[in-house]
Amino acid sequence: FYILSVQEDLALKRIAAFLLCLFLILSFQAATAEPAVKVSKGNPQLMLDRKITTCWEFKEGSTAAFKPPAEKSYLLLRFKTEGCSFEYSAFDTNGNTLAEETAVTDKIEYCLSIPENCAELKITFACSNAICRADFSEDFDHAWLDAPEQTDILLISAHQDDEVIFMGGLIPLFADSGKTVTVAYTAGTNRTRIDEALEGLWRVGIKHYPDFLRFADYKRSPQELEEIWGGHESILGRFVELIRKRKPQIIVTHDIKGEYGHGAHIYTSSLVREAVKLAADESAYPESAEAYGTWETKKLYIHLYKDNSIRLNYAKT
Repeated sequence: FYILSVQEDLALKRIAAFLLCLFLILSFQAATAEPAVKVSKGNPQLMLDRKITTCWEFKEGSTAAFKPPAEKSYLLLRFKTEGCSFEYSAFDTNGNTLAEETAVTDKIEYCLSIPENCAELKITFACSNAICRADFSEDFDHAWLDAPEQTDILLISAHQDDEVIFMGGLIPLFADSGKTVTVAYTAGTNRTRIDEALEGLWRVGIKHYPDFLRFADYKRSPQELEEIWGGHESILGRFVELIRKRKPQIIVTHDIKGEYGHGAHIYTSSLVREAVKLAADESAYPESAEAYGTWETKKLYIHLYKDNSIRLNYAKT
């Protein structure tokens, strides 16, 4: 028989240890695999890959049946476009019905509550759309509220991320003090950017769903954007309507010079300054005045970038 040398013995032990670690890793991955889901048609993995750029498309009558992890209490559905209606039922391991609900939303996300002892969650859709992500969670995340009839602070941002980069300190400060803060975005239709905006707002304490005006996002001059977006009068009317609809006490928006000269920032600032005055004039844009009434905003704050800067010492523990 063959006698192993000390070096050979150590090598075999290292190989055995490696194989044991590999086995444990694979076992753990299998135990923590994504929850099972069956759909009436299509590839369900497209909504489980945690990518907002891929999606499972559905039509009226399509179904999706999830087997939720035992420790998760909520299911967050992130749709491709805003608006969806569906019915969902929860069943235990014996097939008994635990809950039945009908959901209708005009938002791009919806958070479902999962009852205890739920073994299967079946959703039947009453519309056509697509799910970009379906995430189980322990927390009631992204359970967006409708904006109130009146808001304390309306922050109008040119793009998704400008509200945090340039005015982000104001949001958690006022939100935590009990003030109602709502956010509106001038430009941007990209689903990834919308997802980033919603994730960022939720993390800094915003619970009311933002307004997306959805003008096309181009890095152009204000004059070029005016033409691309459909003409000054039409664009301005959207901002007047926004102010009348949200009825803010205070509005915060971009630097007159667009911080670093960005055309969309400059034009957003100009539009807001003009719209604040017109929102109080019943003869201006009478259709939105009839729908929401006129509104006089008490204060308008312009972000002046480096001039007269105020640094907020805010830390959320």
